[in-house]
Amino acid sequence: MMKKQQSIYELNRIQQYIMQMRPILRKRALFSDGTEDYRSPAEPKAGELVTIRFRTARDNVDAVWLCTEQKKYFMEKTESEGLFDYYSIEIRMTEEHFSYYFEIETGMLHCIFDRYGVNQTPRPQYNFEIVPGFSTPDWAKGAVMYQIFVDRFCNGDPTNDVQSCEYVYIGKPVYQVKDWSRNPST
Repeated sequence: MMKKQQSIYELNRIQQYIMQMRPILRKRALFSDGTEDYRSPAEPKAGELVTIRFRTARDNVDAVWLCTEQKKYFMEKTESEGLFDYYSIEIRMTEEHFSYYFEIETGMLHCIFDRYGVNQTPRPQYNFEIVPGFSTPDWAKGAVMYQIFVDRFCNGDPTNDVQSCEYVYIGKPVYQVKDWSRNPST
């Protein structure tokens, strides 16, 4: 009996040693987002089945979990391509918002991945979100938008303003603007 307990103890020590000797977690390879590559369909409707994917470095992690407030879902490794492994899971959408993050396990290390990357603890404000039925208008997909706040252009230092006739632009002298409510002369 004593010999059996000793061999179990030795086996546990060996397993613990091996778990601690795993390669370093390559955090820069961890990735997912809300695009079609990692969420399909990207903008699901209520009742639709959504495939959510997560990328890791090849053969670098033991398990990936998709986590919500209520439940933790084990993700299956579904693909290995080049330097990466891809894990995925299918979730059926309800009418409610679906908020999630990922938990990654490798050896004795655990970390969280959310919209802002790797962290040690969950940060609900940075969870990935799916709003069933929401769709971005086609004209806005891939568009670049600028917000210009004219009140941010206050003249903080009038000493560096351009003076009238200080330089020439396209063959004509430049004049300092004194009345901003007047239309520019042509």
